[in-house]
Amino acid sequence: MEPTTALVTKAVTWLLNRFSKTVIERWSRRRAETFFKQFAAQVTEIDKKYGSFDSIEHVLTELLEDEHKSEVLFESYRRVCLSASVSLGPRIIALLTARLIAENRNATEEEERIFMAAESLSDSEFIKMYTYFNKNNFNNDEIEIHREKSDSNWPSPISTGPVNLGEFVGNWCLKLHNCGLVTQDYVIETQSNEIDTEKHIDEPGTLTIYIWKLRFDSKVFELASLIGNLHQSS
Repeated sequence: MEPTTALVTKAVTWLLNRFSKTVIERWSRRRAETFFKQFAAQVTEIDKKYGSFDSIEHVLTELLEDEHKSEVLFESYRRVCLSASVSLGPRIIALLTARLIAENRNATEEEERIFMAAESLSDSEFIKMYTYFNKNNFNNDEIEIHREKSDSNWPSPISTGPVNLGEFVGNWCLKLHNCGLVTQDYVIETQSNEIDTEKHIDEPGTLTIYIWKLRFDSKVFELASLIGNLHQSS
């Protein structure tokens, strides 16, 4: 075995031995602590009669022993361990989980998509998403992101395929699209161009406007508001 190969082998062995405790355990624990802290706070918030740990301990015990509720909690914990976010994702998952457990039910398909988003977006992407929703105006859950024009007097080729959401909006939007929470819409509008010598239009024509829009699921607006509240309280 060559010296370089031997060195790499030793390095791999060293990393395998240390990575689990030094990296995986550290970051998994941090996400889990964030999740359970928010979850416990939400459980006590839902029912304010709990004044001490002794008064809420039996509720948490029943939760852990209940077949259905413990399964819901485990599934959420699995999401937290794999979440791209260290803070906001686990907290969002905790709030959604507390609601499901309080109502003793499974997540709807729409809520499942929110869970997927909470698992896949990073903390910085959550903030960029909140900023985008806070700065822009929406019309019936839609927003225009791009438009191009083509004049029949001076026709130009235009690609009418879907736009790159990561480039035009941000990677957070691309991830929401992958979760089924946002869809692209494409419309065409036409206008008549009258003769206007000042604008160098010597004969009538047609102006075609190609418009790309995004349509967001209504739950996304609730998610954006939730992100803002959590970010401000952290």
